[in-house]
Amino acid sequence: MPLTRRNHWELLVNFTTRNLKLKYKGSILGFLWSLITPLLQMLIYTIVFSLIIRVETNQPFAVFLLTTQLPWIFFASSLQMGAGSIVEHSNLVKKVYFPRELIPISTLMSNMISFLITLLVLAVFLICYNQTFTAHILLLPLAICLLAAFTMGLTFITSCLAIFFRDIFHILEVLLLFWFWSLPIVYPLEYLHKNLPEGYLWLERLYKMNPMVEILELFRFAFFNTKPYENWPPLKYILYASIWALVSLMAGYWLFKKLEPRFAREI
Repeated sequence: MPLTRRNHWELLVNFTTRNLKLKYKGSILGFLWSLITPLLQMLIYTIVFSLIIRVETNQPFAVFLLTTQLPWIFFASSLQMGAGSIVEHSNLVKKVYFPRELIPISTLMSNMISFLITLLVLAVFLICYNQTFTAHILLLPLAICLLAAFTMGLTFITSCLAIFFRDIFHILEVLLLFWFWSLPIVYPLEYLHKNLPEGYLWLERLYKMNPMVEILELFRFAFFNTKPYENWPPLKYILYASIWALVSLMAGYWLFKKLEPRFAREI
């Protein structure tokens, strides 16, 4: 008997709930680790980049870091969990038919729940630092949607490639490490322009082609721009991030559905 749309939704909710339970199974602090981990990382980076290396920012370094660190943690953890999601459900994939895309979608949803809660904590954190929110905070839902769409597309790709190439887990680990340091997370976007030697400014243009640069800057812009209704990011700035998110989602879903018939045989 084929599953209905209601069955699909119930299955997605069950997968998501299971992911959340397994993530913190056997942990004493449980979900609190979603808050403790970024705070500890923030403390380490703050000591290194505000006291030792002294990266200059227009805001307290701790809140400057968290506004992009939290989206990055969501992105990286979704890709890492998503890559192994189909493989981990191999028994279910072999025995029962259901839309396989529900599995990687559920990993993203479980991480999204954690991410949204940490954003609420960030908002409290910013208020404690006397940060004033302006109309630019309206960009936050857009930034979250673009991040989710871009991440979902890549998660589709990594989850199906992992079935055929298990080396993808090791490649992904190295790639995410490189990607982290190539993004304006622990330093402002202007830092590259100020510190590049003359004749290497072409690297800045290449750097800004990184889709995550635009998405993370939207988060920082939403939280930190202090002039309401002024200095909104150029339309092409938002369009660039939107195009990348759409291309990632469409290409990822297309590849996933193309390879899906081979999952049960190859897994």
